[in-house]
Amino acid sequence: MWRKRALLVLSVIGIAISVYLVIKAGSPSTVTCSLGGGCEKVLSSQYSKLFGLPVAGYGLLWYFVAIVGIWFTYFQKTITEYYFKLWSIGALLFSGYLFGLEALKIHSYCTWCLISLTIILLINGIIFFTKEQQ
Repeated sequence: MWRKRALLVLSVIGIAISVYLVIKAGSPSTVTCSLGGGCEKVLSSQYSKLFGLPVAGYGLLWYFVAIVGIWFTYFQKTITEYYFKLWSIGALLFSGYLFGLEALKIHSYCTWCLISLTIILLINGIIFFTKEQQ
């Protein structure tokens, strides 16, 4: 029971972060950031949008679909875990790509982006390396 609850809590936190970043996308200088103000630089970079939409919007969509996936995979058990694992691996790969952009191209880090990356790492850790006790 703890796994599915943890997955839901992590996804809700991810939604909150994504909503905050989507709201602040229009004025990145107003984003509260604890790692030396890197959020402003990251969120105003050329990499902050994908197809004209803030990257955080895609994160918001991912977390919403993740909640639906968690519900049907772990609570209702109507979908096999395989699909949620694929969805999570996709997020891990994309988050890793974004982290690489921060490190290698932007040369600055967004605290909120790093927290979201940590959430994605935790979600993947839970689904791949833990089992629910029967």
